Amino acid sequence: MQLEITFRKMESSDALRDHVQEKLAKIRKYIDEPMKAHVVLGEERRHRYNASILITLHNGVKIKGVDSSEDLYQSIEKAIERIEKQVRKYKEKIKNSKPRRDVPVKKFSSTLIEVETEEEVDETPEVVEHKHRVVKTEEYVAEPLTVDEAIMHLELQHKTFLVFTNADTHEINVVYRREDGVFGLIETHHS
Repeated sequence: MQLEITFRKMESSDALRDHVQEKLAKIRKYIDEPMKAHVVLGEERRHRYNASILITLHNGVKIKGVDSSEDLYQSIEKAIERIEKQVRKYKEKIKNSKPRRDVPVKKFSSTLIEVETEEEVDETPEVVEHKHRVVKTEEYVAEPLTVDEAIMHLELQHKTFLVFTNADTHEINVVYRREDGVFGLIETHHS
């Protein structure tokens, strides 16, 4: 396994590296294929520790586990337990998931815009002006997936939505988790 560990607001430690490697070995009993793991360990304010673990399998499937607690070792273990639970749930689907070479990969970006409101008072009724500024821009790769695979990826990565290229229609789709726990699908079409 290829392992990369990033330490944020804390010193790196061989003991922590060894602990992460030992705990990640639990995943090997479910998945034999080569994988990469990127682990981010960090300290928040007031002695809270974060562990964020992203595993990428040889077929492109990504599995994410995150935890935060007052004990960094416990955070690591909980994050890996979450990954292990997802791997057990989707073991067969993960093994059978193959990258699609026949569907073009589409890239796009998302921009988060903040709106500031300023009120001007003059002799006319109140005028409200809105100023917009870009806060964050992210680039996405809309991987070719079936709807079932997209839902699996959404659950494995603990996201609220996933943008993907529908392997059947070759159109951009969005699958998302609704507040009631049910999944929704947004399909796009060219006119």
